[in-house]
Amino acid sequence: MAGKAQTGSVSRGRTSRIGLALVTSILLLSLIPSFAMAAVKVYDSSASMTYLGEVTKAKCKLRRIGKHRTFFAVGKTTNGAYKLDLGTLEFRGFGQTYNVPYGVQTPSVDLDGISSSAAYSNAFAFPGGQPPGGAGAFAFARRGAQLRLGIYALPNQDYSQGVSLAGGLKCGYPRR
Repeated sequence: MAGKAQTGSVSRGRTSRIGLALVTSILLLSLIPSFAMAAVKVYDSSASMTYLGEVTKAKCKLRRIGKHRTFFAVGKTTNGAYKLDLGTLEFRGFGQTYNVPYGVQTPSVDLDGISSSAAYSNAFAFPGGQPPGGAGAFAFARRGAQLRLGIYALPNQDYSQGVSLAGGLKCGYPRR
């Protein structure tokens, strides 16, 4: 019996070290800009987490409307199935993180099907009661050339389905 207990604790210790090494590796890889900025990957929010596509770049615009600065980005998945629209009417500058709550118009994250009627958005009104904390956030690198996005559950209009988006993309700005 003592042998079995000892083998179990050795096995658990080895598993803990392997798990720690795995988590550390993932964190280190996410800090490498070329790896972290590969693409915004899109998955459905079901138990199977079906891969729907990825967005590697977007056309981005900064504008001033009265006293307010705005930001908008539009990109397509590489398979041409979805269009990603992202924006805020309350742009505070690059190097900032913008939380994306449910049921608001700004900031907004929309994913629309190009050849289908699929539509996902944080702007859809939350059905009854208080909405959960938020859908996620987006953030910019210091000069705005890279945009990072982490949306955990972007719902369809009746909140019966959703998608998750995570990763980073390159922002292309119009020349002046």
